[in-house]
Amino acid sequence: MPSWARSRCRTEQEASIILLALCQCTPGTDGLDGNLARLRAAARQAAAQQADLLVFPEMYASGYNIGAARAAELAQDADGQIAAGVAQIAREFDLGLLYGYPERNPAGKPYNSVQLVDRQGRRRANYRKTHLYGVLDQSQFSASDEPPAVFEL
Repeated sequence: MPSWARSRCRTEQEASIILLALCQCTPGTDGLDGNLARLRAAARQAAAQQADLLVFPEMYASGYNIGAARAAELAQDADGQIAAGVAQIAREFDLGLLYGYPERNPAGKPYNSVQLVDRQGRRRANYRKTHLYGVLDQSQFSASDEPPAVFEL
């Protein structure tokens, strides 16, 4: 069961409040479908609390310390199966979702990526980790040289 943190963040416009739900949880070891089912359950809980955006941990879709071969096996395009499933969940619960996943890299090891999907299921931003820390990161992932994603939500 995930642990929850709720936070109200005020933007520069006082009337604009975003209610964040932070899901601090360990992904399952049963692959993308199992983690997508757990994401759906967490989205249901966050939506019941009227959250605007639910944030998941790094590499939530696949698990983090799974080895280079498994990370490569589970890697997907930014618009792949996991993205389609997350988009459907976002629409179903009228909830923005931010999740980590292994992104396919045709030039080598996958990227450690995070993707933001809005309430309508549209992909708004995708970020590939640029600084890989330690042997684990470096053995499983490629570093990106792209700048951080900037977006409006």
